[in-house]
Amino acid sequence: MKKFYILVLAFWVAGFLPVFSQDKGAAGTTGGSKNKVVQNDYSRNGLTVVFLNFEKDKYAADLKTAWSKLNIIEKFDNNQINIDDIKAPFDMRLGNCAGGGAAAALLAGKDTTKPRKAKEVLAQQKFAHKIIGKWFNMTPDGTVSLETIFKRGQYNATDADYKAAMDSKRKDASLKDAGYELIKNSYIVAIDFGNILTMEEYYEQMEKNKKALGAITSAAGMGNIAGGKNKRPKTGYITDIRAYLYQVDFSSDVMQTFWDMFQEIKGDDTKWKIDVSKYDAMSIPLKFVKEVSFPRVEGNEYKTGHLLAPATPSTKEQLFVKLVNNGFEAAEMMFTRKVPAFRVKAPVAEAKKSFIFPNVKAKIGKKESVKLDKRFFVYEKVEDKGKVVSKRRGVVRASNDIVDNRSNTTGNTGLTKFYQISGKKLEDAMLMEERPDFGLGLFVGAGIPISKTFTYSDPFVGGSSIDYEYTPALAITGRLEYNVSPVIAKVTKKFFSEVRLFVEARILGEETLTKEGGVTIPSGSSGATLDGIMCYGGGISKDIHITRKIKLAPFAQYLIGSTKQGGASVGFIGFGARLPININYWLSLVPSATMFTGDNDLAHYWNSASMNSTYFDIGLRLGF
Repeated sequence: MKKFYILVLAFWVAGFLPVFSQDKGAAGTTGGSKNKVVQNDYSRNGLTVVFLNFEKDKYAADLKTAWSKLNIIEKFDNNQINIDDIKAPFDMRLGNCAGGGAAAALLAGKDTTKPRKAKEVLAQQKFAHKIIGKWFNMTPDGTVSLETIFKRGQYNATDADYKAAMDSKRKDASLKDAGYELIKNSYIVAIDFGNILTMEEYYEQMEKNKKALGAITSAAGMGNIAGGKNKRPKTGYITDIRAYLYQVDFSSDVMQTFWDMFQEIKGDDTKWKIDVSKYDAMSIPLKFVKEVSFPRVEGNEYKTGHLLAPATPSTKEQLFVKLVNNGFEAAEMMFTRKVPAFRVKAPVAEAKKSFIFPNVKAKIGKKESVKLDKRFFVYEKVEDKGKVVSKRRGVVRASNDIVDNRSNTTGNTGLTKFYQISGKKLEDAMLMEERPDFGLGLFVGAGIPISKTFTYSDPFVGGSSIDYEYTPALAITGRLEYNVSPVIAKVTKKFFSEVRLFVEARILGEETLTKEGGVTIPSGSSGATLDGIMCYGGGISKDIHITRKIKLAPFAQYLIGSTKQGGASVGFIGFGARLPININYWLSLVPSATMFTGDNDLAHYWNSASMNSTYFDIGLRLGF
């Protein structure tokens, strides 16, 4: 049982993650919406990203240096200005990922004064003015032009927009003018990196946490299950983040006030002049939209000598660039989950409604930052009690067949293929909406061996074989899975969808020997009762979605079985397949069969159960 705490803690932390992964309904309510409509009103957002600079923080300068290499993903127009950070208007957070992760973030709650204080700093530094100035290519002397607006309007256009424009008298001009509507989609993200730890500091904190846990379990009579020191395989930095989202309130009234400042430049009909002093005095409000947090952001790598270590170790600056970009990606994902305006939307262009391997295609791709296994909900508009509402009809994920549409449309944008993972038959013209998930799965179940016999070869009796029969024991299983395909796809051109790594704990109960060599063993005989064992380990699986409700998941794994006495550990290699059956997109009934190969020395030398048999398991899997 020595290592069991690893899985206990993993599942405990995972228990809090559904709080962060609650999927909002059609209009932002939890679950399916009964009275709202998902509008197909997606347009590109412009993004300006800064970090909160705690000037006394020893890593403030490192964050500032790394910020120049921040990657604003393709989904957004890049509205970065010449300011990378704002002075934090409140004290540094002392909490970090070593202090409890998602659970600590949940229990700590939110300080509602922080978003307001950060907004005040952004307003003082005229962020809204600088962002609008970027839209209009404003120079220090007040010269403005419409070049950026026109380019972004054309780039944002869909095939339907293009066709409508070509059928009109104004042609390309109407696409250019559409850029004016994008200005109001200007957002600012301010990221608080909190208390950054080195990996060594993180490991030391984790060992302190383990020591405290061991003291508690010892006092409770459970023994010290915390174990010894952690391995320390990585170098680099780690933290948690909080991020604050604001929108530039460029309303029609504000826009009209701005237009009234335009003055013609004689002989130049592409540029105008405005009075800079009047512009600076103009009010352009900021609206607070959302605060999000993420419990673990890393900028690290494995140390030299480790199998996964890079050929050339990264510099401190390179590690901070990883931290900065991972922090931004985490914030963007959380905002997409919480803020409807951040979700990519598109109609289904083609739907393959076959019973086997159903899929859909849509005219979105790399321009919208569609990545392998990114999840989308598919909605249909229906009438309910006299009102038109959106009903979720299915759930799909992006395949590795993603179109590169990073150019102005000419009316013939290619298609990205999405494979269906849940729901009903999908139809053309249904609406797809981006709904990212964490790629995690939690399984709890039980199983029994198919066979009631095993064969033991006694090395001390010339290797003679003896057949034993026993009463099967129930095996309780807990498993935590993570979809690594999106991570691997970042560094490869194409990769398989839904490849999952998992850690697993399996507790095998007591077994009783009933026959030895065909002879019945009397009840209560010495050595007839075999103690249960604790197995832990991990493996790899691949999900194959056969139908809308059923998928096949072949897997391989390796488990280490420890005896009750702690005197022996035996490795078990397992091969098998799972057949998850969807109850909902986030809940599955999972029957599986696993063939284990192991060593029966456990039974004979340590009086413990063994797992070298084929097991049939069944349980429930939560996805989030």
